[in-house]
Amino acid sequence: HIIFDCAAGRIDALLREEDIAGLYRKELLFRQKKLETERRRFQKELSGLTLDINVLREHIPDAVAGNYPLPVEELSDALSARNRNLCWNGKSGIRKAH
Repeated sequence: HIIFDCAAGRIDALLREEDIAGLYRKELLFRQKKLETERRRFQKELSGLTLDINVLREHIPDAVAGNYPLPVEELSDALSARNRNLCWNGKSGIRKAH
């Protein structure tokens, strides 16, 4: 009887450890998926801002020559606003508010 009780106790302990490890793996997977979703969202936002900035920069010569619907000042303000949106906190990867 003692041997079976000891074996049963050890099997029970192993099953509890496996349950904890399984829960940990599930939580880790959930967090990884959440972070990946957030990373994709930030990457999409970054791509959009980068495209906007490049388009605005391309039109600077036209605005200076007076051949663009926006005056140079408005184009410059728009470009500055997009650049401010690209300020990132290098440690956490979270955009700084300006």
